[in-house]
Amino acid sequence: MTPVPTSELRTYDSDVLGLSAEVPAAWLPYSTDELNDSSQGFVTEILFENPDDAREDLPEPTSPAIVLMRLATPVVAPEETFEDPSTAMSFLFGVDSTKVREFTTAGYPAYTLRQDGAAGEADIVYYLLMVTEEDWVIAVLLAPPPASLALLDETIMQPLVRSIQAGESPIPFPSAALPGEPTPDGTRVAVVSSFSLSRYTDEDLGLAFNVPDDWTLAVDEALNAQAPGTTNVLFYANPADAENRNQMPTAPAIGIVRVDMTHPNFAGVETAEDLMEEYFGIDRELSLPYVELDYPAVRALAPDLDGGAGVIYVVELSPVDWVAVLLVTPVARDIEPLDEAVTRPLVRSLEVTRAPALTPLPTYTPLPTYTPQPTYTPRPTHTPEA
Repeated sequence: MTPVPTSELRTYDSDVLGLSAEVPAAWLPYSTDELNDSSQGFVTEILFENPDDAREDLPEPTSPAIVLMRLATPVVAPEETFEDPSTAMSFLFGVDSTKVREFTTAGYPAYTLRQDGAAGEADIVYYLLMVTEEDWVIAVLLAPPPASLALLDETIMQPLVRSIQAGESPIPFPSAALPGEPTPDGTRVAVVSSFSLSRYTDEDLGLAFNVPDDWTLAVDEALNAQAPGTTNVLFYANPADAENRNQMPTAPAIGIVRVDMTHPNFAGVETAEDLMEEYFGIDRELSLPYVELDYPAVRALAPDLDGGAGVIYVVELSPVDWVAVLLVTPVARDIEPLDEAVTRPLVRSLEVTRAPALTPLPTYTPLPTYTPQPTYTPRPTHTPEA
């Protein structure tokens, strides 16, 4: 068989990736279910020059190959905030961020980096395209010896990258669905990790903080009555959950509780871990110091909480004035991106607008003192005249 020149390209529409690109006409597209776990935030397709390299165990190719990947950063790296594309590429590929260079395309912002392999190993060139801030396309060319990375990059990879046209991502970005809301098949969709936050001030709570601006506000008066010494406010992603508070909500929800530690109800509570365990049912062993505040604070992530997951922060505004912030979600895998997007910004933004109305100490009423009866003063006796 006469090999097709490496510069002969064709338009390839990838249903796996939801994009089209100019790829080598004779190279074999390859993918498996294992490579395409959209629930983990990525899908992958590989183009092999040598079809024999396409195997389930995917060893290092003997001939050049191109790895194309589309990923959703909120799912793949929920706790990462990338300052720039070079830090993103360093995180994804473990490469030196100082070697990342901008790559000019007519479409999306793109960046590249070349890495020379050790003797006998493949040379590699990486490309990162930002379709949006959260929707990225990764293209990686592997050139095992004796293939020329420079030639393949110029004749195949650069035209391929410049030709990419991204359609709708096959990875679910459920912005059109209510976070955590059951779908028709009974499953729950993942949530996005960015929310529009607004400043909220609660006069009864005496606090101001940032919360998602489209969540529904509620106050649980029954909880205040059941736990004297507390004041609460709740926010629900699904408004229907505000009417049924005695079960795990169908979508994320957050509660802010101010606790008067002078109240007799909390007489046995000495540490934040005591409060977590005794009043919120979260194992104290899960707690860790949270050092990003001016106040002493602890954080605990509960990955299995009533069928979902939760995260709680206890902030000690003063020795007798504490605040607990609890986020719960019915979709356990959403807890960390939700924590990063909602709970942490809320906790960091806490501001005291009113001093707490502490429970007064009981006053001492003295027993009545005994008032003696007046003593009898005898009249003077008669003294006879001399």
